[in-house]
Amino acid sequence: MTNIRKILTIAFLAVVVMLMWMVVEPKKISKESEWAKGKITSEEGKYDVIVVGSDPEGIAAAISAAKSGDAKILLTGEEKGPGGLFTYGWLNTIDMSVNGSNILTKGIFLDFYNRIGNTESFDVKQAEQAFLDMISEHENIEYMPNTKFKKAIVNNNIIEGVVVEKEGVETTYYGKRIIDATRDGDVCADAGVPYFVGMEDVNIKDKMAVTLVFKIAGVDWTELGQDVNKYIETYEKDLVHKSSGINESTAWGFGKLCYDKYTPIHPNMKLRGLNMGKQNDGTILINALQIFDVDGLDKSSMDKAKVDGKAECENIIKHLKSLGKSFENAYLVDVAEDLYVRETRHIKGEYTLMATDLLENTNFWDKVGMGSYPIDIQSTSVNNTGFVIASPKQYSIPYRCIIPLNIDNLFVVGKAASYSSVAAGSARTVPTGMTLGEAAGVAAIYSLIEDRIPRSFINDKKAIEKIQRIIVNQGGYLPEFSIKDKNQDYAEYEKIKEYINLGLLSGGYNNEFGFNKEANMANFTMGVVNLLQRGRSEHYSEELKNRMMKYFNESEGVTWEKAQKFTKEIFYIELGNISTMPTDINKVLTRGEMYSLIIDIVNGYTSKSLVSYTI
Repeated sequence: MTNIRKILTIAFLAVVVMLMWMVVEPKKISKESEWAKGKITSEEGKYDVIVVGSDPEGIAAAISAAKSGDAKILLTGEEKGPGGLFTYGWLNTIDMSVNGSNILTKGIFLDFYNRIGNTESFDVKQAEQAFLDMISEHENIEYMPNTKFKKAIVNNNIIEGVVVEKEGVETTYYGKRIIDATRDGDVCADAGVPYFVGMEDVNIKDKMAVTLVFKIAGVDWTELGQDVNKYIETYEKDLVHKSSGINESTAWGFGKLCYDKYTPIHPNMKLRGLNMGKQNDGTILINALQIFDVDGLDKSSMDKAKVDGKAECENIIKHLKSLGKSFENAYLVDVAEDLYVRETRHIKGEYTLMATDLLENTNFWDKVGMGSYPIDIQSTSVNNTGFVIASPKQYSIPYRCIIPLNIDNLFVVGKAASYSSVAAGSARTVPTGMTLGEAAGVAAIYSLIEDRIPRSFINDKKAIEKIQRIIVNQGGYLPEFSIKDKNQDYAEYEKIKEYINLGLLSGGYNNEFGFNKEANMANFTMGVVNLLQRGRSEHYSEELKNRMMKYFNESEGVTWEKAQKFTKEIFYIELGNISTMPTDINKVLTRGEMYSLIIDIVNGYTSKSLVSYTI
């Protein structure tokens, strides 16, 4: 009797565990399941999920989709091996997203990170082998290298497949779900998804610099450490946040001796501080050469940049020898096959991630990825050095950012996903992109199981929760959190955050925007011009700028009274009609108060409903 009770108890517990598993773990695609009939592909040239692009984000997407067990996955890539920018662009120093010591980008990225030795700068050959191993562990992934995307097959706003070229032969492959993991959003663009290029969303024609990573030999790492420390002692001894340093795999620094002391042979190039990553054979990869005016969507422009860039690298080697004893015997080994292009197309999705989403450490209800890397806007010309908009603690990215507008059964991951150009300064980093690739793979399979288009989930809390559970069960990290940035307590923050989203304010690594500093008329005038140029460009003109010219160098503090004089003279508007007059109209405004007032003025000027003009 006792044995029977034990057997019944065990059986009962097994049923309970199974029921709990069914609640927590969604069904896998199975050829035998009634609800999966017709969803598994077996015909030649037809797949359940096609991932276009074998950069790390695409690899994560393919592996994630393959974890279903039965789904047939096709992964294509242009290069002869996997890893894209990591392995063929030699972008071997990882822009990590962490909060303290906690890595925020877990799951498939963390698996890769562990395989390369938990190191900030990795050996590119080791990384390529790690990716090959990760792919080969899933028999249902068909990996097709040396394959170039040519065309999207779209019917009634539904993507049905892709045309690719391999060894000069074009072939069409059909897939029930397509994941665009190309660097430039090629599939989305060809399918008809709207997009913008570079920083067009904030009316800037220039793009962030392109980089050609180069490899040097003849440097002793221990001696390099001594030179880095000498540089810190000479130039950064009193700095709280040093821009130089070295560890076992990575070295960074020499900024002042590169920015100010190096003379390029090409007028569209500049050398910034050196980011150096050690390789297993003792060579060093250097990410430091900035190349401007390169069209990342134009092959001839890219080819020229690579040729000119290699010549520039030969010249850089001569300069390196002046930086310290460690570089005395340095010589150029080679340059990367691929250029590191930071931005081209930004695909428009169901939600566009904004810079203030990052600054505010937003915990989206439909989050499928995490990040924290600073919003780093690289130089856009030889005349500027770039800047850091803000440094988030940790933020999430919503599912809606990987669902492109207009075309169904399509996902977009990587730096071309639905981010504003400013937010992309952080969200474009590879580890964050890999978390979104993983999410897209999960969502693709789940949508097949449920026989629903992926877009149908964007307002479905239960469906999103199921997708989130799968991601977490696979090792992903999607915590609940509430982290407020100090700037959100500033009285005028909600109004002036538009300046941050337009990339007009830089808070640096400490998120110090200087809201409480006194403002002068030069600040005020430039603030007006900048807001018009980037946020209201249709209302901006050189004639209007010329009317403001006399104020550009005025150092007197800006008051409400002076602002009113300016507004009447430049815009023919009574300031009192669009902004509340303070008790003391002669009090010098803080920069925060000034930005708030400028928003009122510019909105008043551009508003068609405003009728009380004064001429």
